[in-house]
Amino acid sequence: MYGIELLVAEHEKILEFTGFLKGVCCGLLEGKEVDLPLMRECVAFGRNYADKHHHGKEEQILFRVMLEKLGPVAEIGSQWNAGRARPWKIAYELSDRGSRCL
Repeated sequence: MYGIELLVAEHEKILEFTGFLKGVCCGLLEGKEVDLPLMRECVAFGRNYADKHHHGKEEQILFRVMLEKLGPVAEIGSQWNAGRARPWKIAYELSDRGSRCL
C-alpha cells in the first residue's frame, strides 16, 4: 500500500499548488501585474513534479496494475491526458514565441 500512499501524498502537494496558483490567477484578474519568474516557476512545477514525476508513476505503475486488475473499466486516459497538456500550453504562452500574452 506504500505506493498508493505516496501517490496520495503527491496529490496533496499538487492540490496545495493549484490552490496557490488559483490565488495568483485571481490576482491577475484583479489587475495585478504578471510576475513572469513566478509564472515560469509554476509552469516548471507543473511540468517537472506533477507531470513527469507524479504522472509518470501513474502511467508506468498504477494504470498498468489497474488495467490488469480491473480491465477496461480502468480506462481514464482521455480526460487525464487533456489535463496534462495545460502546463505545456502555458509554457508556450510565456515563451518568446508566445509572447502575445505578455
